[in-house]
Amino acid sequence: GQWNTDNTNALSEAGPGDIIISEIMADPSPVVALPAKEYIEIHNRAEFAFNLKGWSLSDGKNSCTFPERIILPGAYMILCQLQDTGLFKSYGKTTGLKSFPALTNEGQLLFLSDNTSKLIHGIEYSSDWYGDVLKNDGGWSLEIIDTDYPFYQEGNWHASLSMDGGTPGKVNSVSHKNPDNIFLGIENVFPVDSITISISFSETVLNLDKNIDNIEIEGSEVSSVIPSDPLMRGYTGILPENLQDGRVYTLYAGDEITDFAGNQMRRNEFRFGIPDPVQKGDILFNELLFNPFSGEPDFIEFYNCSEKIIDASALIIVSVIDELNDTSSILFVSGEKRCILPGDYYAITTDRKSLLERFSSSDPDKIFEVIKLPSM
Repeated sequence: GQWNTDNTNALSEAGPGDIIISEIMADPSPVVALPAKEYIEIHNRAEFAFNLKGWSLSDGKNSCTFPERIILPGAYMILCQLQDTGLFKSYGKTTGLKSFPALTNEGQLLFLSDNTSKLIHGIEYSSDWYGDVLKNDGGWSLEIIDTDYPFYQEGNWHASLSMDGGTPGKVNSVSHKNPDNIFLGIENVFPVDSITISISFSETVLNLDKNIDNIEIEGSEVSSVIPSDPLMRGYTGILPENLQDGRVYTLYAGDEITDFAGNQMRRNEFRFGIPDPVQKGDILFNELLFNPFSGEPDFIEFYNCSEKIIDASALIIVSVIDELNDTSSILFVSGEKRCILPGDYYAITTDRKSLLERFSSSDPDKIFEVIKLPSM
């Protein structure tokens, strides 16, 4: 049928995942064959046309707003800096944006919102996603593999296989079936204060506010939740009554809370409590690996031998050279607030994935990745 692109009011309202970010050229040089400029490609997965007027593309710090543009069902659109529009027009429908976000090579947050600020799609991409050492130095785009699973992040993106270095404006070169079958679930729960908690999920959870009666703490429902993260992986929850000092609580999330693909959580319970000030002897070094096999990471394991709940982010670690009375730079055990419960183990490493492969009997819920460890 014909789409009446003049009657923009007759076009549909988009839902999450209808329009998706499908390709990112964050590091265009050294050039392979495409213009030496950054671009993002979006794709309409839906059966309807949408008017993008008033929509925004944001990196969490800066946003740029779309002019009036129609994107047809199944269509692709290239987004770039306003002054670069002419360079990409031969590749497909192109929209130049003022204040187009600078795409960092290492990775960053990017998200699309409609004209009511509703999340439509977003990702937090990483240079680790290229899956090809030769291509993550520049000239190649990152492409989504299976557009049916837009909120499936790491594992559903790869460096372009196109001889041009990317496929702006057309079907991705890496496109094939790659279903999202796993939702790991709750990653952290931490009390902001005695009546407020933060909840983190491994993936985007849409409409958690509509499933609030499926979140319980010791049999009591949470009073309200609001997103604390643009991609809706994190929420702030308000409790019906105050948390008690020294008590360990369990948050339970029901099966109705799923990821975008409809997967239920593997981890739907999480224990937490209000932390106490840490004192000498509360946390012990329990195991160290300072001389691993080649290519494998060090690790440090701690043990909470106290009856207290300890906040891992309150702990700092240094290495000391006694003869020189010298210390290394101070490193935090955790970059985020996280409970170490009484009798719990807590291990840190610079490469969690490798460590879990090496020590397959380890508890993945007790191993956390840090950017750096002190010299051992």
